[in-house]
Amino acid sequence: MISNAVESATERQCIQEIPWYCAQTTVGRERSLEYHFNRIGVPTYLPKEISVSNRTVKRYNPIKKDYEDVKQRHEAVTAYFPGYILAQLDDYGWARVKTMLGVAVRLRWVQFGDGPVVVSRDLFEAIVALQPEPRKVLYKCGDAIEITSGPLAGRTGIYSHDANERVFALMEFLGRKKLIPFHLSDTRPAAATA
Repeated sequence: MISNAVESATERQCIQEIPWYCAQTTVGRERSLEYHFNRIGVPTYLPKEISVSNRTVKRYNPIKKDYEDVKQRHEAVTAYFPGYILAQLDDYGWARVKTMLGVAVRLRWVQFGDGPVVVSRDLFEAIVALQPEPRKVLYKCGDAIEITSGPLAGRTGIYSHDANERVFALMEFLGRKKLIPFHLSDTRPAAATA
């Protein structure tokens, strides 16, 4: 029992001491390089961000028999540092990279002088700290939610989906069901009725 705990503690310490290196690839091919590294068993870290853009698209309106401009919101997950990915490599990892990646993967290492530069632990932790916490799913489709503020405060609806701090709830008005958006902070799970 004690020997297993000691082995796992030393294994964790060894894993933390394996240095991180920064690999450079073609901008937009970071996920492909991450896939190839993971395929050969090399740990990677690819900082990501969600970029949001609004674009105007021409759409045909059959009623007016003309094209009209429609605004669309587009979200894309992109690399926080385009063209770069961090890889954790020991001697065995270097051998796997050199022998298994092949020539199809466009890869260069960030280096100064003779060899690749080791990313310091402080810099690595600072990069990890830049990443936002992943969103936690508060509701499941079909859950009853209660509106806590605004003109509809105290009413309940059925959760449908969410998008960027907005929650869409199905509510009944004048005998018709409508999908209404609310800010996430204006909702809470509805109290269960017995």
